[in-house]
This record gives sequence, C-alpha cells and structure tokens, in this order.
Amino acid sequence: MSDKVDTWAISRLLMPDGKLVDLLCREGSEQNSKKFIPGDDFDMAIMEEFGERLEDYEFAVMLYASFLNNNWINKDETKTGGGGTTFRCAAGFIASYRGKGENYLDFYMKNDDVGILDGYVSPEIKEGMMKHGWYVNNGFPDE
Repeated sequence: MSDKVDTWAISRLLMPDGKLVDLLCREGSEQNSKKFIPGDDFDMAIMEEFGERLEDYEFAVMLYASFLNNNWINKDETKTGGGGTTFRCAAGFIASYRGKGENYLDFYMKNDDVGILDGYVSPEIKEGMMKHGWYVNNGFPDE
C-alpha cells in the first residue's frame, strides 16, 4: 500500500463568455513530483518564458502569488490559464513546473512567508506573459 495520498479540489473558473466551468485539480504529491508535461498554451508560455527562472525558489513563489485571485486570459479572450483556481492547485502547478520532486505543500501559502501579496504580478512576470499573448484580468485597472 502506497503512503502517498491524493486529494482533489474543485476549482470554478469564470470564462470570458461569462460561463462558469468546474475543474477537478489533483493535489497529491505523487502527481506533482513528476517532471512537468505541458498541458496547454498557458503552460507552454510559462515554461518557455520562465523555465530557467523557476530554478530560483523565490521566483517560483512569486509566480505562485501571480496565480492567486487572478485570471490569466489569452489575447483572443478565448482561454484562461493559471489563475482562478484554488491556492492548493496553484501551488501544485508550480511544483509540477519545477519538476524537482516537490509537491503543493512546498509552495502553498509560502508567499505570505516572504511578504508577497496574493495576486501580486511582478513586472517581469507580466511582461514575460504578455510576450506570449497572456494578460491578467483581475477586474482592476492597470497601475
């Protein structure tokens, strides 16, 4: 019997067309400890733009924070990515992107430990994602 336990969370995303979509997110450590396999355009943009930067734990925590309370929308407003999910799922994505055997607990709420606010998107992350056609739609005007 394996000592790894998988938990599941339901995330509700608000799509650009106003429809709500429920996603099932696996938060177990076994899934997140495997090498990341890109699942969509958003994941590909993250890995292409920040793959090397994700080696830096503090940067990874900052990227985690950028997923919280935000929706990332592609330039055509037809897809969402990253944000709009549970804090645990977002932490699981970061662990998966890094591919170092970590799990969601290595990133969950760690932004609070280093003083990065939930939803903060650094200029580096914002500009990097915009190069790939992704922007944050969090309901607030650009600063």
